[in-house]
Amino acid sequence: MKDQPRFWLALGASEVRGGDLVAAETAFAAAVRLSADNSESRDHLAALAGLTEVQLRQGKNPEAVATSETLLNAAPKSPVAKMLRGQALAAAGDFAAARTLLEEAVSADPDNGQARMLLGLVTMQQGNTGQAEMHLAQVVSRDPDNVRAQQLLAAVRSQLQEPQATLEALKPALGQ
Repeated sequence: MKDQPRFWLALGASEVRGGDLVAAETAFAAAVRLSADNSESRDHLAALAGLTEVQLRQGKNPEAVATSETLLNAAPKSPVAKMLRGQALAAAGDFAAARTLLEEAVSADPDNGQARMLLGLVTMQQGNTGQAEMHLAQVVSRDPDNVRAQQLLAAVRSQLQEPQATLEALKPALGQ
C-alpha cells in the first residue's frame, strides 16, 4: 500500500486538512517519486499540484517555482497547471510571467475564480487597477461569499478613489 502513489496522495490531502503542511509536503513528494515513471499520469500530476500548493503555503517560493515548472511541462495545456505556475511565479515576484500564465488559465477556464482572483492580484501589483477591478468584480459577482475577493475589490476601488464603489464591495463582507 505504501508503494502506491494514491496512498501518499490521500495522506498528503489528509495532512493539509489537519494543518500539518510539513507532513503533507513529505507525502506529496513521496507520491511524486512513486509516480515519476509515468509523468503524465493523473497521480503524478495531482502529486505535483499538491506539492506546489503546500510549498506555496509554507512560503517555499523557489521550490514551488521548480515544482510548478515540472507540473506545467508535464501538462502544458492544463489551466490548473498554468494557474499554479502563475501563482508560484507571482509569489517569487515575476509578475509579468505570472500574468501571462494566469491570463491563459482564465481564457481556458473563465469560471475558475481562483485563477481570476490571482490574475486580479497580479494586475493590481503591476499597477493596472482598472483590469484588477474588472477581474475581481467578476469573481465577486460569481461568488458573492468570497470575502477575500471582496476585500481586494474594495482595495482596488479605494486606489481608484471610488468611495461609494468601495463601500458597495465591502457590504457583503460586513453582513449588510
